[in-house]
Amino acid sequence: MSTKKEYSKEITASRKWRNEQIHRLASWEMLRRFILHEHTIEMSHRDMCDRIGMPKDYIRNIIQNLRNKIDGQ
Repeated sequence: MSTKKEYSKEITASRKWRNEQIHRLASWEMLRRFILHEHTIEMSHRDMCDRIGMPKDYIRNIIQNLRNKIDGQ
């Protein structure tokens, strides 16, 4: 039987859990930066991806997909 510590360690390492929670992780990082008055300081895509545990080009791909959708309309 897993202890609470082992369970939390296992769940946060899960790719499925991360993919389900990615919007919360990104929102938390943005809120944290706002509270710490760091929101005016530019953050690289790599740094944001590193903080939320995603591949380094994840944010860039989201932005590109949004641009494609806007241009297509």
